[in-house]
Amino acid sequence: MKQTHYNSLLVDKINHESIFNSLLYSAYDVYGQIDKKNALNILAKLTVDTETENYKLLNEKLKT
Repeated sequence: MKQTHYNSLLVDKINHESIFNSLLYSAYDVYGQIDKKNALNILAKLTVDTETENYKLLNEKLKT
């Protein structure tokens, strides 16, 4: 369900930071649910700063 919504938002780069924050929250929230494979696919399409601590944390979390 989220996958379809994320894909529609990916078209406009202004949404990329919000998508990133949503993925980060879903990955680390106690009640968050995330499909790691789909999240990594979306993360790779985002135009965000890949050098931030949060990006590194999310990327590592999704790969484990």
